[in-house]
This record gives sequence, C-alpha cells and structure tokens, in this order.
Amino acid sequence: MEKTRRTQGWNEVASVEGRPGFKNLGQEFLSDGNTIAGFEANFETQAVDVRLWRAPSWAEINAAEAKDPPSPGYGGQGKAESKQQ
Repeated sequence: MEKTRRTQGWNEVASVEGRPGFKNLGQEFLSDGNTIAGFEANFETQAVDVRLWRAPSWAEINAAEAKDPPSPGYGGQGKAESKQQ
C-alpha cells in the first residue's frame, strides 16, 4: 500500500492499494495537481498498468456545494463533506 502525505504536518491524505498479484511501483501527481498516476506490475504475467485517480478541483467542489446547500450538522459543509485544508 502506498500512502500520500501532506508535507505540512505529514498527515496521510490518501492511500492506494494495488490489485492482488500486482506490485505497486510508485505513484506520482500529474501536473494538474488533482490526479495521481499509480504504476503497478504483475511479474508473473509481465503486465504493467498505469491507474489514474482524480480528485475534483476546489472550484468543482464549490460548484457542487452551491447546488446542494451545506448540511447544518456538519460544520457548514455539503453532502460531499469535504473540507478545504
């Protein structure tokens, strides 16, 4: 399992687990700042995969929350329950 940490405080912000039979070779953020590319390989079958995970931008989160007003029981955040750090 690969873990991504925020450098300010080294808090874990994401963890990515590879598929069974595959070894995680690492992960990198793409230049858009919202996408992680994970590289994995299965040495028995010689298969190599790149998997992409994309988080919405803050503009997309704010637009979604504008359509769905914040729930009062969660500190003013919407159903997505996201908090900008």
